[in-house]
Amino acid sequence: MASKIYSPTTWVNGSQPAISAENLNHIESGIDAIDNRVVTHDGDIANLQSAVQTATDAQIAAIVAKIRGLQQ
Repeated sequence: MASKIYSPTTWVNGSQPAISAENLNHIESGIDAIDNRVVTHDGDIANLQSAVQTATDAQIAAIVAKIRGLQQ
């Protein structure tokens, strides 16, 4: 399984942390990192789908092994 890349901030009305450029940029950086991972995974899925359409039995076994490795 992939590791977490974003640590959320706990917001409480009237308490710290304040809404600031630093905290808002932290949120933006987290969203950007997640978006990059989604784009990467979309490409991986497209490549695997293409490979499955033309694969032999031995190639399918290799693809299944790769998928299992991605899930760990």
